[in-house]
Amino acid sequence: MGIKVKRNGFTLPLHVYQLISWVLTLFDLTSISIVFLRHRQFLPLSIIYYFLQALVIFLAGYLTASDPTDLSKSSQNNPEDSIINYCSICTLNVSSTSKHCGQCNRCVENFDHHCKLLNNCVGKTNYKFFVGLIVMYLFLNAEIILFSSAVFSEFYDKKKYGEIVISVILIAKCMILFMADGALIGLHVFLRWNNMTTYEYIIQKRNKAAEREKSLKTKENGSPQSKDVNKTVPNTTVINEFFN
Repeated sequence: MGIKVKRNGFTLPLHVYQLISWVLTLFDLTSISIVFLRHRQFLPLSIIYYFLQALVIFLAGYLTASDPTDLSKSSQNNPEDSIINYCSICTLNVSSTSKHCGQCNRCVENFDHHCKLLNNCVGKTNYKFFVGLIVMYLFLNAEIILFSSAVFSEFYDKKKYGEIVISVILIAKCMILFMADGALIGLHVFLRWNNMTTYEYIIQKRNKAAEREKSLKTKENGSPQSKDVNKTVPNTTVINEFFN
């Protein structure tokens, strides 16, 4: 097989989004530690920040280091009813909910999506930790916004431009991340409510888009519409194209 199997998110090559997330985290830590901690009145907010930041780093590290590979590939002791599909790429039996990730070159049970920020897949074994991460990240960004706003209010009249500039940058950055992360949480609430994975949601949207396009072409050409194009998606599918 030409592509190396990626066991976790620390397996090289690292993704550029992953590296950017590390740089942003380092910027937050440096800004709050060097600039804001010089002023003791912000110590309570600093303690809350460090607690949330440590929790986010732990969850992100755990998810990056996790291996969500379908265990039925390497074990022959699973019940036969759980091994009902065959992956032609791995050339092994896999679970009915497994998908083959083209970026990691492995099958992931109950595949949800490949996260570029973690450089790893999210599936059955680590999905709950992923949800925990995005929820804690929402709280972290809210705390940084609150912290930075307090710093800005404190030093605006005193014209301490270092603190002012950094607080404005942190507020702008974290507001964008807060809204994006909030939308992501909303999406996963919607997906859980409808008993869907991110992968299934993307496939459904693409199939609907294909149906609309086919319907428009049919109307333009005046030809009879062909049968439903929203066929069942094979359970074992290379998903590289959907998340590149």
